[in-house]
Formats: sequence, structure tokens, C-alpha cells
Amino acid sequence: MPNDNDRGHLWFWYAIAVVVLLLDQLTKTAIMRHFVYGDSLSISAYFNVVRVHNAGAAFSFLSDAGGWQRWALSGQQRLSARLWLSGSLACRVNNGSNDWHWR
Repeated sequence: MPNDNDRGHLWFWYAIAVVVLLLDQLTKTAIMRHFVYGDSLSISAYFNVVRVHNAGAAFSFLSDAGGWQRWALSGQQRLSARLWLSGSLACRVNNGSNDWHWR
């Protein structure tokens, strides 16, 4: 069982994740409002902010596939999550443990 100090560290990392997600959404909103498609802003010699649209999955993977990839990949993600949760729950019940990981 985690002690209070472990829980404090966990909440710290949750807070960082929330801050990162909020900053991500704020920067996306700002770029959508102030840039038109193709606009860029040079921040340094190595970093530019450019407004582009990604119609596919990661890095436009399957961008010309016609739309089926959205449902196939989200279905695969749901199936994987269900299998992992079922396996974790089965391990927890069978071992009488409070740990949420595979044995």
C-alpha cells in the first residue's frame, strides 16, 4: 500500500501532466486564432512555429486511406485497454493483491 509520501509524488506528476496538457491546448488555440494555414514564425535558428494540418495519424501515417483508419486505430486502442484492464484485474483478484500490474 502506498504511503502518504508516495501519493504526494503521484499528485505532483499528475499536476505536471495537467499543466502540460493545458499549455498544449492554449498554444494550439493561439496558433489557430492568429495564424493562417502555412504561416510560420521563426523562434530561433532551429525552431519555427508553423501552422499545418495533419489529416492522418502520427506524422500523416495513413493520411490518404479514406477515413477507415480512424475507426480501426481507435478500435485497436479500446481492445488493448480492455485486455490490459481485464488481465490486471484477474491478477489482482487471483493474487489477493492491491498492485495493478502483471505478475
